[in-house]
Formats: sequence, C-alpha cells, structure tokens
Amino acid sequence: MTRHNSWAVIAAVALALAIWGCARKEQQAEHEHEGEAHGAMVAMAADTMQVYVCRHHLEITQNRPGVCPTCGALLVLKGAPAGTKYVCPMHPEVSQDEPGRCPKCSMFLVAKTPEEHPAPAAMQPPRSGT
Repeated sequence: MTRHNSWAVIAAVALALAIWGCARKEQQAEHEHEGEAHGAMVAMAADTMQVYVCRHHLEITQNRPGVCPTCGALLVLKGAPAGTKYVCPMHPEVSQDEPGRCPKCSMFLVAKTPEEHPAPAAMQPPRSGT
C-alpha cells in the first residue's frame, strides 16, 4: 500500500469515527430530553391525581371512580368541595351532584370540582366595562 493510500484510509476512518461520535451524542441528548419530559409528565399527573373513597369504608381508596368491593357503594371524590359535580367523560351533558353511572353508556361519572366546571354564561356575573 502506498503512502498516499494509507493517509486516505486513515482520513476515511477518522471521518467515520467523527460522524459516529456526533450521532451518538445526538442520541444521548435526545434520550435525556425524553427523560426530562417524562419526569415532568409524572410530576404533573401526581399533582392532578384524584382519590376516590367509599363513604362507609374510608380505608377503600382508588384513583378513579368505581364501586366499593366491600359494600358496593359508589366511591366519591375524597375531600370534594361543595359544588362538585359528577360528569360522564363521554357525555359531558350528563351531570349530577352524586356519583353514579351515565344512563347513556354506563361509564362511571367523574368528579369535577367547581373550578373545573365553570358556571354557564347566563349564571356568571356580568363583566364590568372598561
């Protein structure tokens, strides 16, 4: 092999290693970014997690509406503020003051606090003009 060919081979190998190293760094950075996003999503979910409890068996809790396995009573949102409504996730027009099931699809109604279900426009106080 001539000197000229040797340098060409060395340069090609160096270029290939440089390209591979850059691609590897991009993959690591992308993976770290995905990890940060996942961590933020987990923290956000923990902040918004709701706990449902049986009124008769306070030790029975879960993170979604359902039925108490001991007595069959519907679980209610723990510490629900006054004005909490229970709404069907598939039929938002189905709303009631107590937990239950949607008459249209039989899904459990999900608790919505007053902040989550604003009053209809007719019931909201008028805005002051500026």
